[in-house]
Amino acid sequence: MNRLFPLNEVLPELSSQIERELRAEGRAELADQIRDFQIARWTHDPACQGIYVTTEGRPLNVVEQNVIGIRHGETVVLDSCNLDTDNFARISGIELFHRPDLLAKLEALSDRAC
Repeated sequence: MNRLFPLNEVLPELSSQIERELRAEGRAELADQIRDFQIARWTHDPACQGIYVTTEGRPLNVVEQNVIGIRHGETVVLDSCNLDTDNFARISGIELFHRPDLLAKLEALSDRAC
């Protein structure tokens, strides 16, 4: 994909559900990020019926890039999905299972991105 697509526009129900679950878990800082999450890429693994949606993180400054580096932070397990964060507590990916309804919407993005 060449473009970024807002999660809350492409998958509004999922976006709202993730935000509600995060707030219920006391993770408001992550819930706020869902509103701004931009889909950059997605992959599908038919073997496990999984979809992984990623975004492009903000550019790192010199210290972050050369000294700290970017790594996996944590995986937040919710009812609707698993969220991966980086070591700067930014959402980097959303893992979904058994959601063929969402797969069709994401496939449509690939057509729009060309």
